Amino acid sequence: RDDPVFQPPRLLQCNFTVSFPRVVTMRRLANTFEDTLARLAPGQYGQPNVTPVNDQADPKAPRIIFAAAHGLGQIIASQMALALTVNWPGPWQNEPDRCRQFMLERAPLLFTLLQQAEGVHPHFCGMTATMRLTSSRPAGDPAPLHHLAQRLGLAVAPDGLHGVQTKIVRVRDESFFDNI
Repeated sequence: RDDPVFQPPRLLQCNFTVSFPRVVTMRRLANTFEDTLARLAPGQYGQPNVTPVNDQADPKAPRIIFAAAHGLGQIIASQMALALTVNWPGPWQNEPDRCRQFMLERAPLLFTLLQQAEGVHPHFCGMTATMRLTSSRPAGDPAPLHHLAQRLGLAVAPDGLHGVQTKIVRVRDESFFDNI
C-alpha cells in the first residue's frame, strides 16, 4: 500500500563483513588474494592496492583493497576483517532482489580468501544495508519522524523529535543473531 509520508525506500549500499582473529601478516597475502580472485571471479577485481600501514599499527586499518572492475564497490582486507562493500547505482537502488542476488553470489569469495590465511577461521559475519527513506513532506516537518516511530512501534511524543533509531535482535538456532 502507498505510504502518504514516505516515498519508496532506495537501497544505497551493502556491506558484508567477515571478522576473524588478527592476522598480523595480512598485507603479505595480497598476491595470493589477487590470484584467488582472478581464478574465482575473472575480470571482476583489479590489482590490489596495498596500503603503507605498519603491521603493528591499528589492526582495523585497511591493508589490501581490491576495486571492482564494474565500479560498484570493493573488497577490503584489514588484519581482523574482510569486507565486500557495494554502492548501488541508480537503477539498482529500487531492485532489492537483484542486489540480494549480487551479494549472495559474491559473499562466498570472502570465505575463500580467508582460507588463504592458514589456520584462521571466521568469528562471525554480518551484512549492513544503507537505505534512503525520503519524505514527501516539506523539510522541517516533524510528521515523518513521528510516523516512522509509530510504524516501528515506538511510543514517543512528536514534540521536539529529531531522530529515530532502533535495533532488533533475534536469536536463531541458539547461537546465531539476526540484528535488524
